[in-house]
Amino acid sequence: MAKKPATWLGSLILFCLVLAMGLGADLGSKAWVFQQYYPYYQSEQISEADFQPHWLISEILGIQTSTNGGALFGMMQGFQAVFIGLSAIAFLSVLAWLFAFRGWHDRLLVLCLGMISGGILGNLYDRLGWWHQANTPPEAYNEVRDWIHFRLSGIPLFDPWPNFNIADSLLVVGVGIMLVQSFLAPTESQPEKESDTETGESSAPAEG
Repeated sequence: MAKKPATWLGSLILFCLVLAMGLGADLGSKAWVFQQYYPYYQSEQISEADFQPHWLISEILGIQTSTNGGALFGMMQGFQAVFIGLSAIAFLSVLAWLFAFRGWHDRLLVLCLGMISGGILGNLYDRLGWWHQANTPPEAYNEVRDWIHFRLSGIPLFDPWPNFNIADSLLVVGVGIMLVQSFLAPTESQPEKESDTETGESSAPAEG
């Protein structure tokens, strides 16, 4: 059965839907988790114990609020203005890829770009300082809110893994699917070559 071709309007709806769901999940989870667990919102007397993880799966997965002034997983701290600019450029590049360079023809690409855009805008919202309340420490105003804590005890790099959020997950999964698709795409033309061989067709010149 032939695959129904993507339409411009259908791709736009899919992109906006995925973006809105991802952005809503990220900002909604951050707002709820920080309101419930961010020590500075709970008490004026802060101790080290207030920053310990609240385990969902003992010693593996939990909730631990923190803020990140760097890039993904805490890299390159202290370049907030640069990250804000790069986030804006990245989002505009996604729109150009979709509609100026006709990326909307590929539904899987549209899905991935919607996820990536949700991640970009979720963290950009935090970097612009729109999330903090009156009792937020000033040094955290333009930092990204992280809350997912994951660790595998005794395993390097994973003990613990840097805290992250849903926006980070959207970025990683979206880019990951695109990379996998790029590796698998060349194999799609293989059946056509095999069928040409079976019918005896050849590109070699016929002998006189």
